[in-house]
Amino acid sequence: VTYAGGGGGGASSGTAASGGSGGGGAGGLLTGSNLTIDTNSNYVVTVGAGGAGGIGSTLCMLLTRNGHTVHAFDNLNNGYFDNLIEDGKQVCNFIYGDIRNTSILTKIFDEKEIDVVVHLAALTSLPVCESDPVECIDVNVGGTASVLQAARKRGIKVICASTSAIYENNRKSQA
Repeated sequence: VTYAGGGGGGASSGTAASGGSGGGGAGGLLTGSNLTIDTNSNYVVTVGAGGAGGIGSTLCMLLTRNGHTVHAFDNLNNGYFDNLIEDGKQVCNFIYGDIRNTSILTKIFDEKEIDVVVHLAALTSLPVCESDPVECIDVNVGGTASVLQAARKRGIKVICASTSAIYENNRKSQA
């Protein structure tokens, strides 16, 4: 586990497992109109409800199984480190930190030589967003801007995802 300190400090390391088996082959894992991600890429999956959350941890496992190096970045406010354990083993490197800290993200992207960021971190719970909208805007908008800014500095591809929470309490979709 790597802990990314606040306020521009360094990162200190504990135990970390990374990698996986498999991979190889030609072509890419994902292909879009302007995006091709080659096999054996080096990923960061951002979380808040992401890398150690349900969707993020599943993505981390899938990418690792397909031969990619994966780093889950999460503050564990909504995710669980145990989600990154499979068959008693840590499936990817875990970095504890906050997506709003651009300098830490930039340092991690440089040190880990990241190729792709899958940005899943967000506060998505409607009750939380209603009770603390300023925090939600800070994390969801400010945090996304921080991820994009850090990635832009290195020319890193970023994949942003929406949330199923957009369908919460939507009576039209329940009809």
